[in-house]
Amino acid sequence: MVGVVLAVITEVVRRLAARVAGPGRARLGMAQMLLLGALAIGVVALVADGLGASSQDVLFSGQASLPALVGEDSARIVLVLLVAKALAYAICLGCGFRGGPVFPAIFLGVAVAMLAAIAFDMSPTLALAVGTAAGMTAMTRLIMASLIIAALLVGTAGVEAIPVAALAAVAAWLTTAEIDTRFPVRRAA
Repeated sequence: MVGVVLAVITEVVRRLAARVAGPGRARLGMAQMLLLGALAIGVVALVADGLGASSQDVLFSGQASLPALVGEDSARIVLVLLVAKALAYAICLGCGFRGGPVFPAIFLGVAVAMLAAIAFDMSPTLALAVGTAAGMTAMTRLIMASLIIAALLVGTAGVEAIPVAALAAVAAWLTTAEIDTRFPVRRAA
């Protein structure tokens, strides 16, 4: 289920980013879009901070925040971080901020997997492996690279989590492919 949910979340992020980037970027220009994007991301981070989450987890790409996210035991805080990070990620992509698609997607993946870990009392190591593989696959569509990153993150202590991570990555890939087929993005002519 984590892979399926992440495919949907990353598709929402992509489509929201496309709406942000729409005709406004050409009309406003790059400097104004970056300024407005930074302001919007700051507001999202402040709202997340006001709701009890760390604004620093929202503002940056996410790799430094993974240990805190995996250690979080409040589903409410994880949900706040998930929503805030998804919004900030979409704004970044849409406004033209440079960076990669990998670590924000991993952060979203681990957040979704941590919600499952909290709800079903699963191992945080399992959540880290599953979330990493599914999140990265959903955004980049690279299954093997996602599994390698997941395996490197959990190390030998989490080797038993890799088969489950593979299932989550395949579920994310299949769901993303199905979304692309059934709901193609309409491009303006």
